[in-house]
Amino acid sequence: MKFCLLFLVILVFSCSPPNNKKAEFRIPAEWEEHEAVWIGWDVYGENKATTLTEIIRELQNKVKVKIPFTNDSLKNAAYLFLDSLDVDTTSIEAYIMKGSDEWARDYGAVFAIDTNKQSAVIDFRWNQYGSTDWGLKRYPEWYENRYDSMKTVRENSDISRVDSLMGVATGSRNYKIDIKLEGGSFEYNGNGVVIQCEAVTLQRNPEKSKEELASEFKRFGIEKIIWLPYGVIEDAHISMLINDQYMVGGTGGHTDEFVRFANENTILLAWINEDEIDEHPLNHINYERMVKNYEILKNATDLNGNPFNIIKMPIPRPIETPLTIVETWSPSNWDNRQIDIESLEKGHTLEIGDTIQGVAAAGYLNFLVTNGLVLTASYGKYGSKDKDTEAKKILE
Repeated sequence: MKFCLLFLVILVFSCSPPNNKKAEFRIPAEWEEHEAVWIGWDVYGENKATTLTEIIRELQNKVKVKIPFTNDSLKNAAYLFLDSLDVDTTSIEAYIMKGSDEWARDYGAVFAIDTNKQSAVIDFRWNQYGSTDWGLKRYPEWYENRYDSMKTVRENSDISRVDSLMGVATGSRNYKIDIKLEGGSFEYNGNGVVIQCEAVTLQRNPEKSKEELASEFKRFGIEKIIWLPYGVIEDAHISMLINDQYMVGGTGGHTDEFVRFANENTILLAWINEDEIDEHPLNHINYERMVKNYEILKNATDLNGNPFNIIKMPIPRPIETPLTIVETWSPSNWDNRQIDIESLEKGHTLEIGDTIQGVAAAGYLNFLVTNGLVLTASYGKYGSKDKDTEAKKILE
């Protein structure tokens, strides 16, 4: 459901860096005018390809679209599909960048302006969502003698170099930053303040303290970090079994799933109302998490000491998919709505043949702002038409 994670906005502006001599760059906010949007394309299934096509069609009226493909075959197949739906492919800038996939916002380049007002690429050291450290914690016996080699392979994979290739493609200078982070967990107000989710940033950088991370963030003009403890439960790290009944999983708490800046001083926060708590077991968890986040944000200030305007955004009703427990793992398990019993956390009481519910990480805050256009997801066909209406009104 994370449709808008498909984007990484290239921000190429005429901007001046903040009044901070230590800053090497300035990252413009997403709502500032920009030249292009990169979209990842690694599509399996017509539904996903159709959704991507509609997104591209909307974007082409506002901004240039750039797409990295991992090989020529995928590019050719994508162009045939787009042509079949009357999309103008002649205006798309395509690149072959081995390793690229659909989640461009996460692994792709973060574009900035350096002190010479030139385009720059900030390399956040992609480590595949901290999957190696997660694996060591979940399966210590298997990872014990493989940890170093697995870490090296994942952090030096083809996908880890795509952000640098984007820089080359746009003539931007590349700057390596000593922070491991995905674009989907970098929420910035364009003027010195960033929101970070502890569950993500500290997991990706276990060797660094908050103070060390803050020092590195200052390289691009960030003077204040607002630390929030958790994202929504549906975005738990990689996979989590809850009450032997619900399977959730994702990035571990990307900010673009639960908290976003709408402008320099306005923050949108995913929210469960008190009268919704008993509608679903996961609602109670999200309610407690967002209340804690709200208290932190309510007491936070911008660089001038002014409080933020906090607007509560609805969360779609949980979208469930039945999953059958099977004995062995197979690449086709998910397509067949199956999950192998060995991948579940220790301590569960499930048996082969049992059914659990997979719950999607669905939300309205995974939006894209681009030159007068806002794109976000809708969930009317999953029982949240009223939530769609409320979210649209707030975004408008």
